[in-house]
Amino acid sequence: MFTVPIAATVVPNPTVGTSLVLDTSGSMSAPSGVPGKDRMAVLLSSAPLFVHLLDTTDGVGVVRFDTDAAPVTPVVDAGPMIGGLGRGAALGAISGTVTNPLGLTAIGDGLEAAAAQLTPTTGLYEGTATIVFTDGHETADKTIAAASSSVGSRVFAIGLGTPDQLNPGALSDIANGTGGYLLLTGNPGVDDQLLLQKYFAQVLAGATNAAIVVDPDGFVPVGGKAVVPFDLTAADIRADVLVLSDAVGALRVELIGPDGTSITPGAGAEEVVHDSYRVLRVVPSAALPPGVGAGRWHAVLTVDDGGVEKWLANLRERLAGIADNRGGQLFERAVSALKTHGVPFTLSVQARSALHMSVAITQTSRLPGTTAQIRAVLTDSGVPLSGSARLEAQVTDPTGVVTIVPLAPASAGAAYTVSVVTSVAGVYRVLIRAVGGDLRGTPFTREELRTITVWARGDDAPPLVIDPVHPGTTGVDTCSLLLCLLRDQGVREFLERNKVDVDVVAACIKRSCRYDIHARDSRVSMVRTPARGRASRACARPGSPSRRATTRSAPAERTTIRRAVRGLVAAVRVSFRSARAERHRGLTGSFYGAAVTSWTVLWSCSDFLDRVRRGELTGPTNRRSVLTGHSRRKPGRPAARTSRE
Repeated sequence: MFTVPIAATVVPNPTVGTSLVLDTSGSMSAPSGVPGKDRMAVLLSSAPLFVHLLDTTDGVGVVRFDTDAAPVTPVVDAGPMIGGLGRGAALGAISGTVTNPLGLTAIGDGLEAAAAQLTPTTGLYEGTATIVFTDGHETADKTIAAASSSVGSRVFAIGLGTPDQLNPGALSDIANGTGGYLLLTGNPGVDDQLLLQKYFAQVLAGATNAAIVVDPDGFVPVGGKAVVPFDLTAADIRADVLVLSDAVGALRVELIGPDGTSITPGAGAEEVVHDSYRVLRVVPSAALPPGVGAGRWHAVLTVDDGGVEKWLANLRERLAGIADNRGGQLFERAVSALKTHGVPFTLSVQARSALHMSVAITQTSRLPGTTAQIRAVLTDSGVPLSGSARLEAQVTDPTGVVTIVPLAPASAGAAYTVSVVTSVAGVYRVLIRAVGGDLRGTPFTREELRTITVWARGDDAPPLVIDPVHPGTTGVDTCSLLLCLLRDQGVREFLERNKVDVDVVAACIKRSCRYDIHARDSRVSMVRTPARGRASRACARPGSPSRRATTRSAPAERTTIRRAVRGLVAAVRVSFRSARAERHRGLTGSFYGAAVTSWTVLWSCSDFLDRVRRGELTGPTNRRSVLTGHSRRKPGRPAARTSRE
């Protein structure tokens, strides 16, 4: 009798329940960098890729958020790649997502709604993940900080914009703290849609522990072909080949196995085609004879002439709405590029695999000029691959300059590390590549995409966020409106020209709004940003050490209110006179800035009076105290003892 040892590779295929949290705030109607598409249109062209790449046994649900959040579809199994019920429900929820023109951005509400979706799935999936998409910073409660205690899953975040626009510190912290990460696009550009598609594919890989094998860009010449090689190992049990292109309908894809077998849609591979991408899914052990799935594969891309004509017709129609003949110019440029280079594409290969590269980026500061640390670890079936691979990071800084830096093996352990200096404010895109051999000596490649964000106020506390909707109340949220206008550069310049300290005004609004909301509803949670210096002294709350205040009698209080309203109206009149003067001098922008500011003050007066009638608010003593928080008293006269807030 002989004993024959048998060795086998067992590749786990962990399942994950996911919740897609999509931003529908008013800013999503703003133009993107893609000609003819706003931000919502770019999202609708990108998010479905995440759903199509899910495994049959993965779960998916959808949440929408703006001022508030609402679950759209529950987390259920995606089902088959074609016709899966959960997959179809999620795709329908995404396609039905529209912008709320009046919606603010309450990311914390979205996180809480996702947590409520994922909690009942405990035990149904081996892991859970929340994927947040947003294009702006928090402008409404509930905040990320307030919702963080409810989050029990890994959080992955995708941001459309720059760090200054998104102020992503809190979002990055919660993502990194839960084992996820944040990806930002940076300045708007024509590649916004492509970047978002790559980001959705990357976060899915992160959520499901899948591996990105290769991710090259290129062109397919008309009448020719492009061939992209990639390596699969015995640890890769399934591969998804993604072709990303605005002209994807003009491309055809064929896969060639290591033994020369041709694999096409319907003949060894499943295929899903979308407006801007197509996905081929292949299981090597099912499509090829036993034992030949590991090795060098090739993806062959060719151009379909009929598809090119259809794409050009659709492109002409989409660009026709752009004013000043820019649409026609962009179309002619696209035709010229097509003739010169061919059809552009990005081909990405993802594998469900036991061979992983995990990447972590740490920053001690988010200010420009600081250093970020990149750390990568390679494992094969849980066994570290130390010293058997070559790793490098391709860093693209905010100005577009590309630098390639090698990662060095750490002195101890299986990690590879490198430091990157962030000298310019903005978004740094970092592509980490690994090339080596697995435990059996089979060649492999792995890639991971990350972003590093630095900006001038990167280490500041998150801004004050006030819930615009309070239980039992309706109408305009004057606090948020005023704070929003004060963030506009034109409004700030107008106020500064008129000798109004914008920071003091903002601090007064924040302080008074905070006091009013807590007085009405102690359950409202907020991010508190401590005021400093003169603004703090000007706007201290009643009862604080920096203010001597007493409670007036009712008649005296009403007199104070009447004086305050007269002062506000006088301020509006002065502002309008300045606006008309600016207009007569031809400074149209200044006129509109002044007009907006004036109407805002009037709006504030109306809301102010409503609150006074309800007995919810006490008034300032004069118009200067309304705008700056300072009392206007003559030298030598004792300060008026009043409760101003």
